[in-house]
Amino acid sequence: MKSRPRLPLSLIACFALVGLLLLAPAARAGDMAELEIVGFSPDGETFAYEQYGISDGSGFPWVEIRFVDTWDDCPAAPPIRLEDEEEGALESLRTAARTRAVPTFRKLGLMSAVDGESLFSRPVAGDLFSFQALTTARVALLGDPMDLQVVETPVADGNEDPFTGGGAALRLVAVEPVSGVSIVLHDDDGVLPPERAAARDYSIVAVRKVAEGHVVVLAYRVPAFEGPSLRYMAVGFSL
Repeated sequence: MKSRPRLPLSLIACFALVGLLLLAPAARAGDMAELEIVGFSPDGETFAYEQYGISDGSGFPWVEIRFVDTWDDCPAAPPIRLEDEEEGALESLRTAARTRAVPTFRKLGLMSAVDGESLFSRPVAGDLFSFQALTTARVALLGDPMDLQVVETPVADGNEDPFTGGGAALRLVAVEPVSGVSIVLHDDDGVLPPERAAARDYSIVAVRKVAEGHVVVLAYRVPAFEGPSLRYMAVGFSL
């Protein structure tokens, strides 16, 4: 019986490399949102930020503007979210969102938004597969060093994603490093709000303040159509 001709090892290796290259875009697909800080009202009572990107499933651009009451750690107004079923329309969509937000900006004193004082900054770098969550950061609050600590509590919703698993509720505390005294800045109480369904891997990105109003901006991952996606949230508190 005649044996089948065998391919040279170099050719097999070449085919294997081509296969990996073909798989790589799908494996690394994901919606990694960009963050744009709008700023604080001059009295520090409200804060706004914008996040935007390209949906990994549809390929359509989206943009969202959120408003935070820094004194009560709650929404200061309903968010503005737009999505366009036209590829390549991201910048025009962002302009439309800012235009739609003008009445809210005016109401919340954000027409003359200020950046505030930056107490800490570590922007997300790399891609979603090399993403390493920063769960502790030392920040000077009221002139004294405090350790911000992220505590995640797994939330079983019966719909765990095979890549990221289930979601996690967030608890953010500030701990005085010598005495160990802690202040709870935010607590989901073990329940994820609908806008953060399946969120996990919270990472401290920035801390800013104006007067007594402070915000901690965090990034987090959520499962999406073609892999994990990145989103942002802001925790407000006053000192």
